[in-house]
Amino acid sequence: MVDVEQGMSTDDHWFVLRPNIAVDWRQTLAVFGLIAAVSLATALFFTFIGYWPVLPFAVEEIGQLGWALYVSAHRACECEVVIIGGDRIEVRKGRRRPETSWTLPIHWTEVVLEPARHRWYSGRLLLRSHGVAVELGRFLNEEERASLARQLRRRIGPMGGMGERTCLSGA
Repeated sequence: MVDVEQGMSTDDHWFVLRPNIAVDWRQTLAVFGLIAAVSLATALFFTFIGYWPVLPFAVEEIGQLGWALYVSAHRACECEVVIIGGDRIEVRKGRRRPETSWTLPIHWTEVVLEPARHRWYSGRLLLRSHGVAVELGRFLNEEERASLARQLRRRIGPMGGMGERTCLSGA
């Protein structure tokens, strides 16, 4: 999901990138608790009638489901902010707060949308300048990534961003 905000001056633009989140943490815990209770109750029933090996597998299953839900919820907190203002671009990445940041000169930064090398993988959106490449929106789908690239190209690059760059053959 990409949110675009206008800054105090008309030249400032903020692009806030977040993964699409279906449910919040409390809903995730409620569903996990329900699944764990049903699984554990079933395993205890089979344990009491003599099939005790079911219990360790059920506990392992509940543990792995809890771990997977935690990792998914942790990744859902990722946030990337691209601030374009004046003669610079600032990129901040982190979970809940900025953990890493880069500052690039606006007129020397190139917006690169690399296509996927294989259909199983997604493409990459990069901001490149002076040997530094910052990847944006790993969690975005291809349409969102392409739309973001177009929006960034309008505001970034040589001469204030001259739009889509094309390669001329034979020139």
